[in-house]
Amino acid sequence: MHVPFENIDHNSRLWVFQADRFFSDSEIEYLNLILKNFTQEWTSHNHVLESSFLIESQRFIILAVNESLNDASGCSIDKSVKIIKTIEEELHINLLDKTSVAFFVEEQIKTLKLSDLKAEITKGSITENTLVFNTLVSNKAEYLEYFKCPARQTWLKRYFVKSAI
Repeated sequence: MHVPFENIDHNSRLWVFQADRFFSDSEIEYLNLILKNFTQEWTSHNHVLESSFLIESQRFIILAVNESLNDASGCSIDKSVKIIKTIEEELHINLLDKTSVAFFVEEQIKTLKLSDLKAEITKGSITENTLVFNTLVSNKAEYLEYFKCPARQTWLKRYFVKSAI
């Protein structure tokens, strides 16, 4: 059962999928159609899931399930991955690669491979105040507070901790 994202419970479980490029306007139309159909029909062990989605910043797909009503099972999560893989194939885009992180730098979203992260922090290109898109948020409440936040408030904080001498 699809509900608008703004109406889904704040404790709803989230999955964030980061695209390797921006979605075009026509791709967003396609995503809205396919994801609305998916969330209307999404079930777990034949129980309807109250679910929603959001296309964030033309770069992220966020799926949400209100697990206070019915839990998302392994099979239902597999269904969500299947729809994401279908989207990847249809749009020739990567949504499942977890080897990059997105930042908001100079009014633009930029991505950086994790393997290059430490060097960019050392150069000062990324600071503890750089806004990061935190794809590790696990529920809507965390999304609202921590999806876009300074690097020091994410898993990246370990790179900015100064050791006491």
